[in-house]
Amino acid sequence: MPIYIESSDRPFIIPAQIKMGHKTLTVRLDEYLTFTENCIGKVNHRTNTIHIQKSTEAWPIPFENQVDSYFHEVLHIALERAEYNELNEDEDFVNRISGFLAQAALSSEGEAGK
Repeated sequence: MPIYIESSDRPFIIPAQIKMGHKTLTVRLDEYLTFTENCIGKVNHRTNTIHIQKSTEAWPIPFENQVDSYFHEVLHIALERAEYNELNEDEDFVNRISGFLAQAALSSEGEAGK
């Protein structure tokens, strides 16, 4: 079941599961991630779970930040699985590239071939 993140324009759909390499990862919206971990996104490699902070009344998170965090964590996983350890540890690189991926996804329109 996909995860819908609401915005004022349209919902953005984040898959509930993705496969990277030989592992399947589950994506969860977490109400307490910002409070307990002081972050918006996190990967738990032990459980193969990507956690994204859910926007709540107590912790309102802009929808664009949630989408950016999703791509940020996916990029970390891809770099880790591809054994690009130096790039994986470079948060500036990961922030820039994941930001471009999120922007491309959020600004997409229509369907190819139609």
